[in-house]
Amino acid sequence: MSPIDAANPTSDPCGLATHQQTSQHPLKSSRESFFTEFVATLLEVRSLVFTRICKISEIQDAELYRYEIGEKTLLVARSEGKFEVTGAVCTHEEADLTLGIFTGKTITCPLHQAKFNLESGAVLSGPDGHSPDSIPALKIYSTKVENGDLFADL
Repeated sequence: MSPIDAANPTSDPCGLATHQQTSQHPLKSSRESFFTEFVATLLEVRSLVFTRICKISEIQDAELYRYEIGEKTLLVARSEGKFEVTGAVCTHEEADLTLGIFTGKTITCPLHQAKFNLESGAVLSGPDGHSPDSIPALKIYSTKVENGDLFADL
């Protein structure tokens, strides 16, 4: 390679001058990219792991149901044909929300009347009329129906 070619890497047809100037090997960059994508794919797949909860025929519209699945106590409801799964325990004083009042998309705790949105888990009003930010939101689980069974991503 002539001194003129070394000073002008664009005239290097094999890309050797450019490669020598970079501190990172092109295969290392490619390998890191592969692993980053691989981990992202694994996380996506993990989020697609659903657990069977019950038969959808067991769930009537506008009713609250309690299910024990492993270590989790779940509240299952059906509103306007849509299934919702959340934690069954109030985030304030651990009351059983399946004993609460269910209207539309709102669950009212039977103990201190905290109100939660069943779709988002958001606190609509805190216990005994306190501010909604006085207690944590409910955990909401993604659901799907397959072959007459309700599944949730626990």
